[in-house]
Amino acid sequence: MHVAQFRELARTRLNEEMRDGDDPDALGLAVARERKVWTRNRLTELGVERAKFWGWPNIYTYAKALGEQLGRGRKQISSAALCDLRLLNRPRAIRSPAGMKDSPPRPRSFS
Repeated sequence: MHVAQFRELARTRLNEEMRDGDDPDALGLAVARERKVWTRNRLTELGVERAKFWGWPNIYTYAKALGEQLGRGRKQISSAALCDLRLLNRPRAIRSPAGMKDSPPRPRSFS
C-alpha cells in the first residue's frame, strides 16, 4: 500500500469524525494510525496463513509450538526465559516469594 492511499484513508476518517482533514498535524497522526492498522491487519493475515499452511488451527497454537521447539532445541536455555506471563504481569509486591504462595507451579524445563 502506498503513502497516498494511507493519506486518503486518513483524510476520509478525519472527515467522518468531523475533524479537519486539511490540518497537517491531525493528518500526520491519522496517516500513522492508518499505517499501523494496515500493518497489524496484514501481519495477522500472514500469521493465519502460515499457521494454516503448517496445519495449526490458529496463531496461538502455532506460536506455542514454535516456542516449545526452541526450548527443546537448546539444552542450555534459561528456565527464566520460559515462564508464565501471568507472573510477569503481577505487581512487584506480589512477585516476591512471600506473595507467590498461591501462584501456579513453575514451568517445567525442556531439557
